[in-house]
Parts: sequence; C-alpha cells; structure tokens
Amino acid sequence: MKNIFEDHGDYIELNEAIGKIKMITKIDGKMSWEAAEVCAKNSKIGGFSDWRLPTKEELKYLYQIREVCIGLDLSKTFWSSSDENCRPDCRWVVGFVEGDEGPSCVDLEHFVFFVR
Repeated sequence: MKNIFEDHGDYIELNEAIGKIKMITKIDGKMSWEAAEVCAKNSKIGGFSDWRLPTKEELKYLYQIREVCIGLDLSKTFWSSSDENCRPDCRWVVGFVEGDEGPSCVDLEHFVFFVR
C-alpha cells in the first residue's frame, strides 16, 4: 500500500493535496474558537506561517479518511473556520465520533488542528 503522507513530527505532509490541504498539524489541544484563530495565525509549525483552521467541508472529508491518513482521535470535536449564518457568535464544529456537525458558541472549547 502506498504511503499517502509523511510524518514530520509536529505536522503531516500529504503526498497528494486534499482540496487545498497539503499539510495538517497534530492536534493542538482544546480551546475557544477565538483562541484557535489566534493560534493558527501565530503558528510557525514547520517554519510555515500560513496555517489556518479547516473549513467544515474539509473537516468532514478528513473525518472520512482519519484512520488511513492522520489517525485523528474518534472521540473529539473540532472547530472549523466556517460561519454559522444564523448566529454570529457561533461557528461550525465537526465531531469525529460519527462525523456529525453542528454549530457551537465561540466561547466554548473544542479541539483544533491547523491546515495549510
């Protein structure tokens, strides 16, 4: 079986991009959405400075390949960069329990990883 990623320690580099994603960081803990946005913008992981939160659609796709590619923990819910249009104080989260999605208030804490 062909290896589809290379593990660099703090991040994973995909041999073939998934949409706009070429690299994925390791899980960076649990935090509010605002803290996650700041962490992504300030991150210099691997010497790169253009890390961001994945979109809801990217998270849903990564959920589908989690075991093959990145081994993400199935019991965590992750922040996305996607707005929840009806509530300005909410953003979309995607759970890696069953791939479920839904809005969450930005002051609550969920897990994060960054993509570029």
